[in-house]
Amino acid sequence: MKLPDGYKDSLTGTIPFDWECVTVFDECDILDSRRVPLSAAQRQSMKGEIPYYGANGVVDHIDDYLFNQPLVCLAEDGGNFQDFATRSIAYKIEGKSWVNNHAHVLSMRNGQIDFLLYSFEHKDITNFINGGTREKLNKSALEKIPFAFPPLPEQKKIARILSSVDSKLALIDQQITTTQTLKKGLMQKLFTQGVGTQDADGRWQPHTEFQKTELGRIPLGWAVTKLDDLVTRGSGHTPDKQHPEYWNGGIKWVSLADSARLDQGVITITDKEISHLGIDNSSAVLHPKGTVVMSRDAGIGKSAVMGEDMAVSQHFIAWSCEQKGKLNNWFLYYLLQLMKPEFERIAIGSTIKTIGLPYFKKLKIAHPTEIAEQNEIARILSTVDHKLEHLKSKIAQTQQLKKGLMQKLLTGQIRVQPDPQDI
Repeated sequence: MKLPDGYKDSLTGTIPFDWECVTVFDECDILDSRRVPLSAAQRQSMKGEIPYYGANGVVDHIDDYLFNQPLVCLAEDGGNFQDFATRSIAYKIEGKSWVNNHAHVLSMRNGQIDFLLYSFEHKDITNFINGGTREKLNKSALEKIPFAFPPLPEQKKIARILSSVDSKLALIDQQITTTQTLKKGLMQKLFTQGVGTQDADGRWQPHTEFQKTELGRIPLGWAVTKLDDLVTRGSGHTPDKQHPEYWNGGIKWVSLADSARLDQGVITITDKEISHLGIDNSSAVLHPKGTVVMSRDAGIGKSAVMGEDMAVSQHFIAWSCEQKGKLNNWFLYYLLQLMKPEFERIAIGSTIKTIGLPYFKKLKIAHPTEIAEQNEIARILSTVDHKLEHLKSKIAQTQQLKKGLMQKLLTGQIRVQPDPQDI
């Protein structure tokens, strides 16, 4: 294939004619000899505010340092080498820092340190990794890794562009953290103080009278009730895997494989499906849309609201609110989220912790007796969740933008005009 005008072949692929292809040995100093690993006991006796780094970032904070300059760290072992496309394999440190023996430490001789970071952040170096029980990037292999090397003014401009995207990502990430903190505080307040009662104009007036109960202080007019008296509780089962006709029949089936899909609100996709034959020939049950499902085994306390009729495995509890009409299903979903630390605390077991059914049969909750107040609490928390969803979508889009920019900028597919002060 004919190369575009002004471009040439290199060990890193097609690059501009005025760029070089260099190796880590050519342009970097490897400062590994200055690393010092510290045991957990040693770090405990050195507690401070200076970051202590390992293969993929900060491991601890101590009161002493080895380095005090901008550097790039690249995992020696325990790195995200196979997941390079979605997880960073390199990171930048600056200021006072301490690095252990699980990360290579690189400085640049004649180049820009941020450019070095972006050149390696999502670079595929799997061909340089020594396989085995624990994947390792030896120093000798590290020295041979090639990367594209534009003139210094262009390096600086590329780094500035990508740094600006990183700044935007950091801002969105901070907004997510702030919103998550807000949600946590709101949940604590709403499930102990409620929102009040509606006046003639439909405005919510805060509760002014409270009562002491076995579950703590709650508004007067709320009740403490067994959850089983408010909702219809069910569970599930795994159809016999020796019968293929019990599977892939179009009925969504929530299992432990769906753990990552829980705590995200509505669940509409599952890893596996079963058939009506699978339900008829097992203890599995088809739960109606809107049922609240929660894991009582691995991933204890993770919950979701079914987006359609679904079945579940025996590792889950399913609560249907519609039949009795006493509890808003989203109110229950958010209450379960608030109670998750308690579920995790009481779970028992060595290999896989679990909560037995007797606990859920006796489980009591505090709740507004008026559905309208339950609805309002659920609405407020849903609004916060919608904001979180928007921010997470925004960060995903920005990450995709950065990925596209890196692909084009670091290969010279898009050329940039250096800033005047860098020429």
